[in-house]
Amino acid sequence: MKEIQAELLIDSQCVIAEGPVYDEDCNGLYWTDFKRGTLHFLDLDGGAHNELTIRRNLGCFVLTDRGRILAGLDDGVYFLDRVRCIPLCKPAEASRPTVRFNDGKCDPAGRFVLGTATSENASGRGALFSVTGKDEYKLLCDGLGCSNGLAWSLDRKTMYHIDTLLARPSDVCAFDYDVETGAATNRRKVLDYTEQAKAGVLPDGMTIDRDGNLWIAEWGGYGVSCWDPRTGEKLAHVSVPVKCVSCCTFGGKNLDRLFITTAGGDDPHSGGVFYADVGVSGFPAARFREA
Repeated sequence: MKEIQAELLIDSQCVIAEGPVYDEDCNGLYWTDFKRGTLHFLDLDGGAHNELTIRRNLGCFVLTDRGRILAGLDDGVYFLDRVRCIPLCKPAEASRPTVRFNDGKCDPAGRFVLGTATSENASGRGALFSVTGKDEYKLLCDGLGCSNGLAWSLDRKTMYHIDTLLARPSDVCAFDYDVETGAATNRRKVLDYTEQAKAGVLPDGMTIDRDGNLWIAEWGGYGVSCWDPRTGEKLAHVSVPVKCVSCCTFGGKNLDRLFITTAGGDDPHSGGVFYADVGVSGFPAARFREA
């Protein structure tokens, strides 16, 4: 198994840095501080670091094909600009006071697929949605614990999804995915995190590389692990000097650098963003298709 060491990119001191998104148009990296409701941007060429604070739980966000930012907040999906949040869609199933949006990404067709969790992290009350436009959404799966990482296979026929559960071992599952309709069916487990859960390690955010392997951030595990979802084999491990690792994505001009977000804690640079050159490349982030 390949062992890789991550390096610090920026000591951003977030409460929970999450959801990194690489923007290839400007060689920049976005991420959110979920608890503070802050969107961060780092210019990877010049090093300028900017923040936009909206003072609401900012679970996830994507870029759109018109250059805007679309975010999953506490009660719905909103476009963000510098002065206001503009609502796009508020799924009824996500409207309860204890429910909030968590992780999300765009599918290959430009739908915003995102999931929910509850404030008390209770199992069985989270769900996964697909948002396509103004008040247009589809419920893909319910009965989840805390909906987290997402990725699509190279042939676009499989959607991988992480359900981070506290009451029982977390699931890394796959769905049959119809990219034409956005339907997700035949949910099944592809990776077993039972042994890791015994040591307090939970799968969180996720990305996929050009070989079809999954890179999974491990909350409580000081790292990111690479797995072949077709065989269940662990192929590589990226050591991160922070206990709670939240998410990862590929970026850089050749899309061959893994950017890694972390949560605050007692370790030096907790809540910072790290990077690792892992010897394989990923894909540009899919963008939301505006009507």
